[in-house]
Amino acid sequence: MAFSPDGHRLATASSDHDVRLWDIIAPERSLQARILAGHTDIVYAVAFSPDGRTLASASAVRRICATVSPPISGEEWHRQIPELTRNPPC
Repeated sequence: MAFSPDGHRLATASSDHDVRLWDIIAPERSLQARILAGHTDIVYAVAFSPDGRTLASASAVRRICATVSPPISGEEWHRQIPELTRNPPC
């Protein structure tokens, strides 16, 4: 589970292979999560970038999905996680 830096959204990881993005500021929408699909295994972690524009998720298959902004570039991938072979985002 991760809160966006502005505190407006909550991202949750799930054993059903989905990430859910909740609007926690607007009570009328708080029960309507956006479902972000694409993982093929349990999602173990979610994290927002410091500016809140990118949401990353990780599952047992070690793929990272950029779901809020453009996909992570090869250069950024190698700068941030050089120990892993780059896999295109979901």
